[in-house]
Amino acid sequence: MQGVVTKRHILRHPWVVIRQFGIGVFFEVLRAPANATFLEIIARHDFKKRRGEELKRVHALDKEARRLQHRALSLQSFTADAAPLIDLLDTLYDEAARLQASHARPKAGDPGDPLMTRFRVLLGQLVAQDGPLRAALGTLSPSELIAVETRVLKSTQKRLKDEFQQIMQHSTTQLDVSKANLLRLYYALDEPARAQAIAKVSEKARAAILAAPA
Repeated sequence: MQGVVTKRHILRHPWVVIRQFGIGVFFEVLRAPANATFLEIIARHDFKKRRGEELKRVHALDKEARRLQHRALSLQSFTADAAPLIDLLDTLYDEAARLQASHARPKAGDPGDPLMTRFRVLLGQLVAQDGPLRAALGTLSPSELIAVETRVLKSTQKRLKDEFQQIMQHSTTQLDVSKANLLRLYYALDEPARAQAIAKVSEKARAAILAAPA
């Protein structure tokens, strides 16, 4: 490990780390590659813990969007099978919007982030207990140390968020393709057939169809 807090410091003071971040982080430190930093490890652990359910949901959304696209593109005309697909499309768009809203949270590494508060406490405890660590830090102030580590943290957090955004973009693209094909088939119907078809979908989905350009 590299950075301010190294694996050697963690092994010298394991209980300091376990009290602040739990046994899971301690074992992740033991498996960490040489180019990892401690702040990067706790950020990834914290991200998975807080965002685990969110990532499960976005993967589930992507799976459902893929199934919907396959079914929508297999239709040759706006048959009775199209109505439930439109309702499902509306449901999946709502889920995508909820996921995007829940994802827009304060970034790790910001001054008010609890993770950084816990890291500052850990750093203070290690400095108080570890003479070699104090000597290695030299004249750097606590704020300067945090600034160095935060740059690494924000880079890590960006990679993790990029994973979410890539899956979300793929999901919404599939939803848009499904929507375009369903609307194309709907507008290929004559007026009486459209009225009959639109009556079979939910009120919310009906409003979305009627609002879409022909």
